[in-house]
Amino acid sequence: MNTNCNTEIKLLRNGHDFIQSHIELISQAKSIIQLHTYIFEEDEVTKYIIEELIIAAERGIKVFLILDAFGSSNLSETSQRKIYNAGIKLTFFTPFLSFKNIGRRLHQKVLLVDQTRAIIGGINISKKFNSPSIGEPWLDYSCLIHGASAYQLCQAIAPLYHSQFPEDKEDFLQFKNKKPVEKCQTYILINDWIKRKQEIYNAYLEAINNAEKEIDILATYFLPGKKILEALKNASQRGVIVNLYFGTQSDNYLGLKASQFLYHWYLASNINIYEWNKSIIHGKIALIDNYWSTVGSYNHNFLSRYGNSEINIEIESKNFAKNVKKEFQEIRLSSTQITQSSFRQRNSIIDLLFLKFTNVLLNIITLLSLLLLYKQERFQK
Repeated sequence: MNTNCNTEIKLLRNGHDFIQSHIELISQAKSIIQLHTYIFEEDEVTKYIIEELIIAAERGIKVFLILDAFGSSNLSETSQRKIYNAGIKLTFFTPFLSFKNIGRRLHQKVLLVDQTRAIIGGINISKKFNSPSIGEPWLDYSCLIHGASAYQLCQAIAPLYHSQFPEDKEDFLQFKNKKPVEKCQTYILINDWIKRKQEIYNAYLEAINNAEKEIDILATYFLPGKKILEALKNASQRGVIVNLYFGTQSDNYLGLKASQFLYHWYLASNINIYEWNKSIIHGKIALIDNYWSTVGSYNHNFLSRYGNSEINIEIESKNFAKNVKKEFQEIRLSSTQITQSSFRQRNSIIDLLFLKFTNVLLNIITLLSLLLLYKQERFQK
């Protein structure tokens, strides 16, 4: 899809297209590759990405790789040695057992090639997400971008790479003295509370408050704060159709049950709930009024808002929105709509108490981790 300002954007669903897009971009690199992600594993699916990174480094391309120390803890020492020996600069973001910012995770998923083409979204680099041995790939999305959007991305992630590779700062700041790119129809947004950035949260809140016709949100670990919940309720009350899409499967059982505790509130607020049961939902994508959309790593919970470093791309385009709308329509057709009646039938009083218990417990755990993070951040000042 073409937008103004020489920007091209393509919506990617996880699976073969996502992996192949990484391989193609990396193989076409001419000068520099920047890749950072939360989960990065070597397996029979992702090994081809690692091979292309190594080939690129061996032909003189500068390759920088930042992995979250907790999310990518399964990357073997053998794989790490292969990467180091090829001349790739690899670093791990916030080792999990270190005292420094133990609760802060790099949850972003970004590949930037030659600072002109990129993939940004919510998909991790692992077989279990893209081609599991059993069942369907997790439902998740990223965007393949080229042009002005990639230029914005380059500017947005430069501080991260500067901090992780200070000796190579000139490679990430070559646009420092140039005029900022015109934002046009795309915006690269970052949420990083430690860095005093809540751009994704604020963009969601503004878009929901301004919605006039319809809101579609596909979410996982969905425990939004009071302002987002009230904004959704207010939108519904003024006649906006609000559709929320959740999964019946999850890699986080506690998070799944905690989010289901809010079903009764959504239904009472005339908000539609659709449950997808074909695979685990991991996507973070939204569409409002068939114009505004966003794709990225941001989950609607306090951990994403206050703990993790997150990144989204916001797109204001009717053409791109058509592709997102098509995805939501397909998901809805393959999902089950939850009603007040069906929710009551499947939940006894004990079940409802358990949902409330998990919601309270998860919020307590999150609060404790954020307090620890906040104390560490103050300690370092």
